[in-house]
Amino acid sequence: MGVSCGASVITIILVIFNFIWLALGGVILWLGIKIAIWSGDLGNIQENNWLIGACVVILVGVLIVILAFLGCCGAIKQSPCMLCTYGFIILILVILEGVGAYFAFTYKHD
Repeated sequence: MGVSCGASVITIILVIFNFIWLALGGVILWLGIKIAIWSGDLGNIQENNWLIGACVVILVGVLIVILAFLGCCGAIKQSPCMLCTYGFIILILVILEGVGAYFAFTYKHD
């Protein structure tokens, strides 16, 4: 069965969008690894603030790469399961951003 022109355009846009995010996630991951290597002593993580930040950056980079990969593969394969999982994770992240913004605004003076 053929795919309509609109669905093809949406698929292409989703693939391009997620490929860009995949590349940016890779850059963030690379940056986190470089910071971890630059910060030095891996055994003393409690006293090394740079290393804690690097671990957070690495975690964010990995999450972005996984999410972008899910969206890109789901769009290319037109897999409903992958696309629903991608959409669900995006929805959860948007909700968490809203909650974080609410708490940041509410407790900004504390």
